Amino acid sequence: ALVLDTGATDHMFGEGALYFQRRRKRGYIETAGAGGGLVVEEYGDCFVAAPVLGGGEAPMMIKDTMYCKDLQLNLLSADRLMRNGWKVKLDMNDSFLITPEGKKLKLQRAKNGLRYLKVRDGTKAFGREQYRAVAASSAQAVGVTGYELERLWHVKLGHLSRATLQALQTYHNVVNYAVFPKDPGGFFCKICDASKKRAAPKKNTP
Repeated sequence: ALVLDTGATDHMFGEGALYFQRRRKRGYIETAGAGGGLVVEEYGDCFVAAPVLGGGEAPMMIKDTMYCKDLQLNLLSADRLMRNGWKVKLDMNDSFLITPEGKKLKLQRAKNGLRYLKVRDGTKAFGREQYRAVAASSAQAVGVTGYELERLWHVKLGHLSRATLQALQTYHNVVNYAVFPKDPGGFFCKICDASKKRAAPKKNTP
């Protein structure tokens, strides 16, 4: 099951069996939970089948998910879902996720109040051909682009420059589980742009 987390900025799973493929990338992240931090062993992609409201299942590709073996739950970030065009509806009676295509995925409610999405292995439900089709579809992929990830760290670390972010990633292992694109023509920060603007010199009039 995938537990909806309204406070997490990234998907973090503790169940390694959910991953269709994983890539080695160690790191460390600060969290608000017990212990104050988690070790990211790897990151990877998960392909699951999620129940659709009214019957049936929908394929769901969850890209670039952090694998933390010490995590007891599989946390699905509501913030990251919404940044990728999904909608989240939480209600006392009915709660569900709405995909960019308009499909409603039913959220279950646990006794402790947590909302979770009951899923199963997507390759067993739909086959590998469907996996390839969904992996190529940006609309169904609940991932985050390299530029979005770079923008997120740019804001989190106080609007650092691109060069400083890359130095932190390369030499200091601060964001060593993040993958930033090499192309410098990425995101545009309106705040940084506004802070660097200067007023044109006024002409002296007689």
